[in-house]
Amino acid sequence: PEVKPAFTAGGYALISSVIDELQQATAEQDNKPIQDFVDRFYDYYDDAYIAAWNGFAQRFDEGKDTLADRTQWLSVVSGLGQENPYFKLLAQMKDELAPLDASDSELKTLVDYFAEVQEFQPSEGGAGGGGINTKQATKSGFKLLGVLFGKAGKSVVKVIRQGSKLRNKPKKLHGHSKEDMESVIDKAAKSYQDYMKAIGLLAFNSDNESESYANISALFTDPDKVAASGTSGGSAWTAVDAMQMLTGKPSPGTQAFWTIYTGPLRLAYDYMQNETACYLNKQWSTSVLAQTEGVDDQKLPNLLYGQNGLLWSFTSKTAAPLVAK
Repeated sequence: PEVKPAFTAGGYALISSVIDELQQATAEQDNKPIQDFVDRFYDYYDDAYIAAWNGFAQRFDEGKDTLADRTQWLSVVSGLGQENPYFKLLAQMKDELAPLDASDSELKTLVDYFAEVQEFQPSEGGAGGGGINTKQATKSGFKLLGVLFGKAGKSVVKVIRQGSKLRNKPKKLHGHSKEDMESVIDKAAKSYQDYMKAIGLLAFNSDNESESYANISALFTDPDKVAASGTSGGSAWTAVDAMQMLTGKPSPGTQAFWTIYTGPLRLAYDYMQNETACYLNKQWSTSVLAQTEGVDDQKLPNLLYGQNGLLWSFTSKTAAPLVAK
């Protein structure tokens, strides 16, 4: 996948400058037809611009198909705690989407919001106030609420802002007070740090097959409860859930952001699934195949498939989480 030059910040600036020159050249004429054309063009251009980055983000995972062997996979996964290609893309998208109006793009809103979250240090317990620019945090919370919840959210924002001007302590309105808006980015920063801590642990243990086995076993045992499994991967999914509680579940307008945000975790799981296959193969070789060496052919069936056979022991213990019943 690629993004055409016209859908970059540099391309936007170049096209805008050409249109500005056209408007200046016709300023002394009746340029209403030209202005109508310009308005329609920007409506189309902005939509196409967002669509280009949406498409690129949602196909970014295809890059992992270029990883040829375990060495290359390990190199990428072990570096997710520091050199994270997914978050580098989000940083680039912030710059490339800068020319657009955030009110017209849920994707841009979340990308900008995420950049602010990365800069803040959460307070103790994520309750608000710890090293945060509360004015900026409130502004960010208002923007996020307004865009993600449409007209209803914007109405709440308007009332909250009016209430914040009063001397009296702001009251809660539809569950969102001024204090809520000031603390939401603090809680998001805490969720982000928890997420990166879990990704860092996955990266650190990426060369440990037994750790991969533990994470994949938890996933296969109960996919709906993997967040409560106590594994590093489970902790990461818990942090993702916490972030989505603050910003909203993925929607058509925000799916591209969440595809990138969860990209490091999904990449780690793809890698760990392959590592788990290798782990099971080694366990099979030592606990089953090695036990059959030198055994008489007539005794093999009972050794393997008898009431207490090696096969049943392997499938009921080591391979149990991964065997369909």
